[in-house]
Amino acid sequence: MHHTAWGPGQGAPLGGAVALAQTSDGYLWMAGPSGLFRFDGIVFERVELPHDPKLSSLSLFSAFAPRGGGLWVGFTFGGVALLKGGRWQIFSVADGLPQSSPWQFAETPDGTLWVATGRDLARFDGARWKMVGSQMGLPASDNPILFVDSQGTLWAGGGNSLFFLRPGEHQFRNQPVAAPAPWDGNGMAESSTGTVWLDAGFDLVPVAQNPPPGNPGRSSYGGLAFDHDGTLWDPQTGLWRIAHPEHPTTGAALRVEDIADHYTDADGLTSRAVRALLVDREGNVWVGTTHGLDRFSEPSLEIPLQVAENVKVVPQIADAGMAPADDAGGLWVTNGADAVVRYQDGRMSPPIIRQKVETLLRAADGTVWFGGRKALWRERQGQLESVASPGPDRDTQALAQDKSGGLWASILRSGVFRLKDGAWTPYGGITALPRGTAITIVRDRRDRLWFSYPDGSVAVLDGERVRTYVVADGLQIGNVMANHPGRIGHWLGGELGLARFDGERFYSIQSAPELPLDGVTGIVETPDGDLWLNGRAGIVHIAATELERSRLDPAYRVRGETLGAFDGVVGSSAMVRPLPTAIEAADGKLWFATTSGIYGIDPARRVHNRIPPPVLIRALTVAGYTIEPIPGLKLPAYTTAVRFDYLGLSLTAAEKVRYRYRLDGVDADWREVTAVRQALYTNLRPGHYIFRAIAANNDGVWNEQGAALDFSIARAYSQTTWFRAACAASLLLALWALYQLRLRQIAKGFNARLEERVAERTRIARDLHDTLLQSFQGLLLLFQTARELLRTRPAEAEKILESAIDQTAQAITEGRDAVQGLRASMVERSDLAQAITTFGQELAAEASRHTSVGLQVGVAGTPRTLHSIVRDEIYQIASEALRNAFRHAEAKQIEVELRYDERQLRLRIRDDGKGIDSNFLTAEGRVGHFGLHGMRERAKLMGGKLTVWSGPKSGAEVELSIPAARAYATSASTWRSWFAKKFSRESVQSEP
Repeated sequence: MHHTAWGPGQGAPLGGAVALAQTSDGYLWMAGPSGLFRFDGIVFERVELPHDPKLSSLSLFSAFAPRGGGLWVGFTFGGVALLKGGRWQIFSVADGLPQSSPWQFAETPDGTLWVATGRDLARFDGARWKMVGSQMGLPASDNPILFVDSQGTLWAGGGNSLFFLRPGEHQFRNQPVAAPAPWDGNGMAESSTGTVWLDAGFDLVPVAQNPPPGNPGRSSYGGLAFDHDGTLWDPQTGLWRIAHPEHPTTGAALRVEDIADHYTDADGLTSRAVRALLVDREGNVWVGTTHGLDRFSEPSLEIPLQVAENVKVVPQIADAGMAPADDAGGLWVTNGADAVVRYQDGRMSPPIIRQKVETLLRAADGTVWFGGRKALWRERQGQLESVASPGPDRDTQALAQDKSGGLWASILRSGVFRLKDGAWTPYGGITALPRGTAITIVRDRRDRLWFSYPDGSVAVLDGERVRTYVVADGLQIGNVMANHPGRIGHWLGGELGLARFDGERFYSIQSAPELPLDGVTGIVETPDGDLWLNGRAGIVHIAATELERSRLDPAYRVRGETLGAFDGVVGSSAMVRPLPTAIEAADGKLWFATTSGIYGIDPARRVHNRIPPPVLIRALTVAGYTIEPIPGLKLPAYTTAVRFDYLGLSLTAAEKVRYRYRLDGVDADWREVTAVRQALYTNLRPGHYIFRAIAANNDGVWNEQGAALDFSIARAYSQTTWFRAACAASLLLALWALYQLRLRQIAKGFNARLEERVAERTRIARDLHDTLLQSFQGLLLLFQTARELLRTRPAEAEKILESAIDQTAQAITEGRDAVQGLRASMVERSDLAQAITTFGQELAAEASRHTSVGLQVGVAGTPRTLHSIVRDEIYQIASEALRNAFRHAEAKQIEVELRYDERQLRLRIRDDGKGIDSNFLTAEGRVGHFGLHGMRERAKLMGGKLTVWSGPKSGAEVELSIPAARAYATSASTWRSWFAKKFSRESVQSEP
């Protein structure tokens, strides 16, 4: 049996276990002085016991898993509790339970639950317990037994008496026990043949015989247990194991010491104080001791060097090597150091060679060859003889025999030699054969010899012809360390993988990530086409169906199983010699060699685990919080990441459980992992999901139903359909608005350009009116005056003509500037008030020829720097107003006031002339004239306001007001200007 132990150092609870149970979900439960624990094959998890006034202690004494699910536990100082669905239900004396430690539980086929205490037997009716032992004829016992056999009979008793209650009966009957008194019963068990056994101390007594097959009912395990193979296990000062106990006479006792194998802490048991036994549904035997937990399971491998007698024969292993010894399954085994022994029927014989042997070969004629350092032996029918080696003092790397009986030997750093008729010939006399040491030499089924070399190449010798295969031929597995011409395929293994030869080319075998195929040094193909490898990862098994899929699709990644440390394999396969490290014995058993021993397996008799593992979804984790996986779970809005904790419970080899999981709505197919028990999903959206998980045990048996959890993620208001529709509508509306805005911008730009053109034409017209036309009008008056004076006063007329010529030149310049819009700013010549004064004086001089007009220009407030364009526009408005006053108003006095206020700039021009006709003061103005109309346009362009007051014979007043922000030029703040001026002044004054 394969033994695995868990002590406190491996996570087992301190104090071990006094009771074991396996619930319907697959968990193994341990009850003891440290409390209650559940075990999934890897992790021990403490389960919090209930704190209830009915209980005086939390130390546990018994445990039982009923058919209906859940777990019953009994407390050392009285009281029982049921854990089901994550909730505890407590029962004590107040609920009808006897006042004593609950020793044993049992459940009869009708579903009735029983408990035996040191005081009485009690029965549970679903709500309360009722003491019924004394009423049903059962005396109290200090060490009670409770057991249900395959016929539904309830057995009870202990302390020199045994009783039974058949289904339908209401009184217990006494069962005589053929055991020396006094006897103290420790437990009962029923074999697969229907024999009911009683443990009466160190005697085993068959007390009843039921029709086979015996399938006992459910009871808490005590002192006896039958495993699935029919072996009886008995805990007494260690562990006793009795293979298939049989006795011809019912009632006659068997002495345990006479027939049992005995295991104690000296053999690796966590303690010889065994307190509980349990056989799980997969056939593993669990042993609870005071120091931990032990598991005994069917071994996957035969390990000869685990037997003490064999270790005495071969106390040390350097690099084990093997070869078939006969046609009955025997082996020749070398320890790679100083011994060659024969292994047959589980025992190793004394060494026949006490030297270092690293190469073994059994030829087709039954001869076995052994190669060492400058040494060669041949064994025939039990006779060993020495044969002369090729000569060099080097180790023998490989041996092979060709079809004519010639022996080929590869000698390290010396080359290849052939022995025929007592003579060695280098390279067999084949000149085309590559020179150098061959790693392996193998004869195939067509009698060809295959030589592999350290450069990764392979040479094939067929008669006298040699063909060499290299990387270009698909041979991409590194140095070839194993060559197996199988019944179905020809396989080569190397340091970098496995390859198949189809007769012309090699094809590398692709494998799943969990199945590494590197470092292959041994290959065996079984009759059914399965492949067994010995490599760096351990012993690998690939089914024929997987290999066929790989042949049809070279990109397919094969899957398989690996037997490694968890299965008892110690060490790794030899990478240089002895080779090969995997062989098939004559009886069909496969053997694999490592640096620590040899391991055998019989493919035809393998014990397969046919029990699919139960699958649980244990918890969800959202934003760091663990949530119980309740069906129909609703997760809060904005949940985007969820971690699922799931578990497949196979207690035989929990480390080899494979999982597949998927999230409906996210995954299109299953995701497969090994030994990974968590799945994380991110970027989840609101909606309904179903998480599914299935699992397979160590032999690939899948629980296809698995476990599923449906849940949903709530939608936040921002994730609802109406909100998205509103957002979409808002977006469309915004796009439409932007589109309309853009259209308006385009239209506005077009209109602006159009208005600019119109404004430019208007400006030119206005400037022509204000400059050129006004100048021409003045010139016309001068020419009229000159014509009238030409006869009477020619000298004066000449002066007038000269003045007219000057004004004509000026008018031409002004007209050109107006058309081109390039007039210079008035500030370049003088300030605004001075420019207005100068222009007024020119008009006054012109008018003085006919009448005397007074002009007064005044400035109020502190003059401010004006925008050049604003200044020019104000100047033009003032000029137009003055022309009208001088030329048309017939005024005697004209006043101009320019006021610089904080909030506005105001220009006021008054005259005492005849006034302006009210018809001309309208917005349209006088037809064909642009004076007032142009003034208003200029004021509007500046953001100002132009007001005209006039009445018949009461003069006229023109007032222009412009906001300060539009009129005054922007400059640095006052305090900054003050500092700038001050420091500028100081810097100037400081200069020498």
